Amino acid sequence: MTVLPRLNILALNEQPLDGRSKLPIPPVYIFITLVFVLSWPILIYGFGWFASSAEVLKRYLLSCTGMLMVAFSAFLTRVFVERRGFKDVGLNLGNYKWYLAVLLFFLFLWLGPSLVALLFRKLELNQALRRDEIIVVILSLGGFSLLAGFGEEFGWRGYLIPRLLCDRKMTRLVLLSVGVVWGIWHCAAAIGPFLKAGLEGSVGWLSLVGPTLVRCFQMIASSIALSFIFGAVWLKSKSIFVSSFFHGYWVGIRDSASHLFIYPSGFCLVTLLIVVAAWFIANRWLEKYERRTK
Repeated sequence: MTVLPRLNILALNEQPLDGRSKLPIPPVYIFITLVFVLSWPILIYGFGWFASSAEVLKRYLLSCTGMLMVAFSAFLTRVFVERRGFKDVGLNLGNYKWYLAVLLFFLFLWLGPSLVALLFRKLELNQALRRDEIIVVILSLGGFSLLAGFGEEFGWRGYLIPRLLCDRKMTRLVLLSVGVVWGIWHCAAAIGPFLKAGLEGSVGWLSLVGPTLVRCFQMIASSIALSFIFGAVWLKSKSIFVSSFFHGYWVGIRDSASHLFIYPSGFCLVTLLIVVAAWFIANRWLEKYERRTK
């Protein structure tokens, strides 16, 4: 069985890149800094200045671009700072059964609430779909979200986890740490509207402080939970492409369902229950993974 490299940020920092010099700053910190510098302006602009439903296509494209910046940051750090290859990223296609399982899971996850709503005759198709919404649905289901998902997975899972995973027994702690950073990164979606309102001097913009903080807390909490699920998929499949497929269609089917269907918000509890169940299964597997010997 292939074992992931036992690396940590201090060990990487101690190793000379060319036999003559050492890095004054651990590469993982350089990577995280690059991620925020390169992607946050794009995400804040996209979610802040294109927040209306009429501008959903622009927001979607900017969001995907911000996700790709995560991979670009990992590439820059790995090639120009560490001067290393990408063998530990998981550059293999993985078993086809993983892709089928992922697709079935997401169909159940995002269409589950719609099916429940259908049973109660509460399901409605969105009859007022705008052209941009239709384009977003086509792009999401057609694979563009898969490309964006690869952007995040290449960085958060393929690059960051191997840098921090110095001991198999610390796997869940590593995923917790990745989830916190990942969650803070997602806060750009909440900061964007708040920053726009403040810069434009909108009346009552200070009243947005509370809701913005609450939304940031929710994003960090959900990212921690999803870090366990996404991390387990990557560790189990040992494939960045399976993980990217998982991430891409998590976003793609979710966005498509939100545009195509209209159902009471209470039915979203079905999705929440499925996510909680997935987290429980992932956590149990990670617990066993930590106990395994080489």
